[in-house]
Amino acid sequence: MGENQDNGVPKDSEPKAWLPELTAEDKPPIHILYQVIANRRQSTDAMVWQAPALSLAAQAFLLTISLNPISTPFGRFVAAFLGIFTALAAIQSLLMHRKYETYDSIWLSNFESRYWKGDENKRAPHNKKNFMKGEPNRCYRIPSHKVWVFVLGAFAVANGIIILMTAIPNLRGYLERQI
Repeated sequence: MGENQDNGVPKDSEPKAWLPELTAEDKPPIHILYQVIANRRQSTDAMVWQAPALSLAAQAFLLTISLNPISTPFGRFVAAFLGIFTALAAIQSLLMHRKYETYDSIWLSNFESRYWKGDENKRAPHNKKNFMKGEPNRCYRIPSHKVWVFVLGAFAVANGIIILMTAIPNLRGYLERQI
């Protein structure tokens, strides 16, 4: 285990190379494995929505500074740049956590299909066909994470406009006259 390891796990090796071999009595029961993955999926799902929520609070604070008439141009630049980076970081975090949550949901759905076949009462809503069955509301067709990416992107664009308006004072006057 030389220089190509990260946290004790070799980067370019198969899991069998670094996982200890388990005997039958060492292996956890299958329902415990399911519980672990279900709990991980649930906590990852919570993390998906923390990034946009915290970003909104940061955006409100930064936009207050950027749009305050008594703020200096330098203060506006800094606040607007931070607003852009905050929005982009929140988008990246949301998409990364969403990816891992999706992996766990697929695993759970496959597990449920394999081990709970025929027992529909035990199946959790990880299987979209069962979860969406009979839903009359059409707003489910637009995934929430895509809506949040759009909203956070709009904040990044708004901060970019603030930077332009601060950098080019005549542009600010022109836009104010047009509105």
